[in-house]
Amino acid sequence: MLIIFPSEPCVSSAVDGMYEPEAEAARKAGFDIGLVDHETLVADQNAQKAVSANPDFSSPKKAVYRGWMVSVEEYAALHEALREKNIHLLASPSAYELCHHLPASFHLIEGHSPKSAWFPCQSVPSFEDIKDLLLSFGNSPIVIKDYVKSQKHYWEEACFIPNASEKRAVEKVVKRFCELQGADLAGGLVFRQFEEYQSMGTHSLSGMPLSIEYRLFVLNGRPLLSCPYWEEGAYEGQAPELSVFEDLLSRIESPFFTADFALRKDGEWRIVELGDGQVAGLPESCSAADFYLALSHFLLE
Repeated sequence: MLIIFPSEPCVSSAVDGMYEPEAEAARKAGFDIGLVDHETLVADQNAQKAVSANPDFSSPKKAVYRGWMVSVEEYAALHEALREKNIHLLASPSAYELCHHLPASFHLIEGHSPKSAWFPCQSVPSFEDIKDLLLSFGNSPIVIKDYVKSQKHYWEEACFIPNASEKRAVEKVVKRFCELQGADLAGGLVFRQFEEYQSMGTHSLSGMPLSIEYRLFVLNGRPLLSCPYWEEGAYEGQAPELSVFEDLLSRIESPFFTADFALRKDGEWRIVELGDGQVAGLPESCSAADFYLALSHFLLE
């Protein structure tokens, strides 16, 4: 089985240095390594050329992509280009979109995740465009992201809105968020109820609030590995009770995804969001060796 990593820029035969520790761990766990030229895939929009370093296989070869985030369209192109080489990615394009875009998966975690509403757009909307959407939040604080990512490290200026009904505050944060996202704005804007989680202080560089949070990797409906999300802060043994979420996680129609859990102040574990397991980063507390050994146990058994 192949693990497909981004190649080093301008060196199509080598793994990108940022992913080399994962590639080494994958080799030791028994996986073969494949490559994709991320720049060619994304900037040049040429998926066939991006995967040209891989051989054509005479029999089907299963694969998992572990690399930089790509758009839903780019993933579909990558999926097809690899399929033409008889390399079959574990996650279909529809499974990728399901967990990569919060609006696609929210109905699956609703009730276990902060209240959310979204507005499709590719540029800064006016307050008039979104005011009806925000009515359901009343005067509550909210946070903003696009369908994929937030600007949480710009917490005060591009993420947190103290009052959803305050026009000036909404306009200011929305505008700054869209400026920071630029051409990378994915899908549109997502507004989410701000929930108070158990605090571990603030981030040393950005000042954003740090909560007790874990990232869980799920493979074929079964928990694979869980790690503390933040590299800072004092985790004191609190961890989500996954048995409570087993049925929910098993119903998510993706073979490989992540669920980020945060502990609310009232003691309830909440699902912050889902993510595609191929492009979700390994938290610093998560050993690459442990990750790929766990992956091999499920995929190479």
